[in-house]
Amino acid sequence: MNRRWLWLAATAIGLVLAGGWLLTNRLALSTEAETWLAQPVATLPPTIGTDDGRWQGAAPFYLPLHSGSHGPLTPEEIELRALYDESTIAFRARWRGAATAQMNERFVLVWHKDSLPGQRGQDCATACHVAQSNNKGDIQTIIPSFVPAGREESLPTQAVWRDGVWTLVWSRPLRSSEVRDIQFVDLSQRYRVRAKVFLDLNQKPDLLTEDTYLTFARHDKYSLDLW
Repeated sequence: MNRRWLWLAATAIGLVLAGGWLLTNRLALSTEAETWLAQPVATLPPTIGTDDGRWQGAAPFYLPLHSGSHGPLTPEEIELRALYDESTIAFRARWRGAATAQMNERFVLVWHKDSLPGQRGQDCATACHVAQSNNKGDIQTIIPSFVPAGREESLPTQAVWRDGVWTLVWSRPLRSSEVRDIQFVDLSQRYRVRAKVFLDLNQKPDLLTEDTYLTFARHDKYSLDLW
């Protein structure tokens, strides 16, 4: 009996330790979630920080990264979160990467506007949110990018590199004044998106995700015209 209890105790300790390892290494594992969910909050500041406590209320969504359109899966993934209030949406992305890189673009979200209500500038089927570096190779800002190019202004952005992981946050209005950007005009819809990470891999393909969808958790206190 004593041996059995010792075995059970050892097994329990092992499971706890394994669980701790999973939590600390979550960015290198795949996910079972199917949808990226934006969580409502009472208010969002003009610029939200990477460690703002409100991010704890946004469930993390993990997407595996692979090389090329049909390349093999890698042990890496990207973590995405989103918050919104009645007028603004904020995004947070985390991924493993070097502190600096000899390239201008470091990360991009590609939004697909096809078949979505209220989208303007339909000559551009996608809207990209691109993280760009300064002359030192550090991520500096998020810029909406479109084809054809036009006047593209920076979005409120904050980026921090810590312990080998980039944490990037940016925000913008739900209904952007840039007519070619994605318009979140109907929060009952789901919005198709994929991510790409530029890692300066010496001529190797950069890492990207499969398409997924951003959906909005409903907040009954928000005005009905959002739904």
